[in-house]
Amino acid sequence: MKKAHIIQVNVNDGSSMLKEWDPPMDGTFRARLGGGLLTDAELAAVPKNQGLKIQWLVKGRVPEVLGMSTGPFTLAPALKDFLESKEPGVHRFLPIEIRTFAPVDGKLSHGLHWLLLPPPRRLPEHRGDDVQSRL
Repeated sequence: MKKAHIIQVNVNDGSSMLKEWDPPMDGTFRARLGGGLLTDAELAAVPKNQGLKIQWLVKGRVPEVLGMSTGPFTLAPALKDFLESKEPGVHRFLPIEIRTFAPVDGKLSHGLHWLLLPPPRRLPEHRGDDVQSRL
């Protein structure tokens, strides 16, 4: 029996923080990214230096999971490796550099994490004749 792995944000531990795409992403692009609606060509166009700025580190390090309330979620390399070992070839990831707004220990960059992309979804094709045929 296969088991599902649920990833969610927990704000009870005080780790909720401001997050900002760096460079900024267009709002429509972000919505399509979070909804799994981007094409492979659109994903390939994401800048290679795409980063996510976070307000601070938690207990001196980047949290294993960073999310935008309902996603998408950014995972630490160890968590990405875990998911791939349990569900090989199922998930899509996009590399994201984690940065802080202000230097922490003299650094603004805090390593590579992985954006867990939602499964691709297809929008239903609009067919105006379908409505007419049901009247």
